Amino acid sequence: MNAFGNTGSANTAIVLSDNWSKFRQNDNIISVFGGGYSSGAVLLKKNIIQNMKTISGFVLVNILGWKIIGELTNIKKSIIIFAPHTSYRDGLYGKLYLMQLGVHYKFLSKKEFFKFPLNYFFKIYGSIPVSKTKEYIDYVVELINNSHELHIVLSPEGQLAKAIRWKKGYYYMAVRANVPIVVGFIDYKRKEIGIKKVIYIPTDISTVRKEIAQLYSDVTAKYPDNFSTELKI
Repeated sequence: MNAFGNTGSANTAIVLSDNWSKFRQNDNIISVFGGGYSSGAVLLKKNIIQNMKTISGFVLVNILGWKIIGELTNIKKSIIIFAPHTSYRDGLYGKLYLMQLGVHYKFLSKKEFFKFPLNYFFKIYGSIPVSKTKEYIDYVVELINNSHELHIVLSPEGQLAKAIRWKKGYYYMAVRANVPIVVGFIDYKRKEIGIKKVIYIPTDISTVRKEIAQLYSDVTAKYPDNFSTELKI
């Protein structure tokens, strides 16, 4: 309540999302919420995430018809780049994919989206606001260093429109936090979503970008004309 004010039961979901990495498997969590016409308390156990993992995987595969590729085995922290990003649908499918992995993650979203009332939606969705300044890299690195488990998810394209110069923040975050870069993808032609590769020890940015461009060379975006792997450094 100190952080978000009187937001009723929505405050419960926001605070749990922001602090999930602080809880260990099978921890008991007592959540008290109140405000307006809603109040109460909830007793949770962290392994409830296993239920969400099963449900989201079922929806993604059995209802929506996607094929899941790859796992984050034994990786507690990383920078996950997710591409192509040419449609808002990518975020929905990506969210379901990450939920079925059963890992703790945060999306990086433009701070302009965090205005009332959408700010509550983005917080519940699992997003944190970032700006175009370099300070946000320090902020993300600190988040990773202070977390037991955390995967930062972002779109290096930075926009839905075609981009031939991807943002470099993901590289500097990974290097400074000493975590791998996970190359996530969504392919609408094959209807596959998952992980292409894990780059455990990022070399220089030019080499990393060339490798990433090659990994995405056979991936089909929702709107192919808006996706380019001909990246400029």
